[in-house]
Amino acid sequence: MILPWSVDVPQDRLPFANWLLIMLIIAVFAWQVPQFQQRHEAIHNFNFKKALSAKTGRIPPDMNSIKNIKVTYDYYMLNGWTLKGLFSHMWLHGNVMHLIGNLLFLWIFGNAVCAKIGNIIYIPIYIILGIFAGIAHLLFSNTPALGASGAINGIVGMYLVLFPTNSITCYCWTFSLSYLREFDCSSYIMILLWFTCNIFGVIIGAGKIAYFAHIGGFVAGFTIAVILLKIKYITMTNYEKSLLQVFADFRSIPQAKVFHVYRADRFENKKVQSVDSEKEFFSKTRPPSLVQSAAVPKLVDNFVYFECECGKHIKMDPQYAGRTVKCTQCKKTIKIPNR
Repeated sequence: MILPWSVDVPQDRLPFANWLLIMLIIAVFAWQVPQFQQRHEAIHNFNFKKALSAKTGRIPPDMNSIKNIKVTYDYYMLNGWTLKGLFSHMWLHGNVMHLIGNLLFLWIFGNAVCAKIGNIIYIPIYIILGIFAGIAHLLFSNTPALGASGAINGIVGMYLVLFPTNSITCYCWTFSLSYLREFDCSSYIMILLWFTCNIFGVIIGAGKIAYFAHIGGFVAGFTIAVILLKIKYITMTNYEKSLLQVFADFRSIPQAKVFHVYRADRFENKKVQSVDSEKEFFSKTRPPSLVQSAAVPKLVDNFVYFECECGKHIKMDPQYAGRTVKCTQCKKTIKIPNR
């Protein structure tokens, strides 16, 4: 099992709207909690009365199916083409694990997206994504649905467009917890893997997961992010690279890159051929006298690269110099060095 834990996206503003969104979802779940107990008691009474009626050979018509048992939030689920269901289903959850899983993804990716697009339009966009996810589900399925995962997949789709090359720190483990590993990978690799899993889920029809809602929300988020970039509502800074810029660079002719290497005692410009990865850069351009310390930064493509004492490579934007960051490998707090 693979679970994302953090992303390396510097935030220029606090994502208040995403925090508010998370609190609203938790508040709605708190409203649902008493109804879970109410449903449990109703099912218990139903089974008892049905068993009692079976002995007499007379089962009332309203006891032929347990589906007749309803609680208040059932009327706010996505069940047919109603405006109420399209809007309200994205705030509901079926159980605690459903809630925690969705909020984890919303916290990790929502904070980054909200900080980038702004607090004003974030919640309206989230609602639009949830509605598109609901429409996609209704087009291909007639089963009732609830949950924020469709809208959250839309946020993940926006994240892919805005931060495709940023790293995601993930944990991988087996269900028996006999194997646990932390690793980093590019955003586009992990997100496209999740998207592929949703498509595979649609093909095999596994479980009771609303895969069409996930795909519909993701496509809607991807499209909205591209539109916002095209109309220049969102502008990328010189240390960020959107998916559109990645495609533009891929189509352009490769050119030699100039890497600025900061040494402990002096500044030096060194021109080398383009390298394929950060590891290759470190191996090819590291001066013999370079001190292995977080106090000796390197500026590469407008990012400051430095190393923790444990050997973990860390990259940050130069404007965050002087602030502290936690190493994802040894969990120590490190001060981001000045250029």
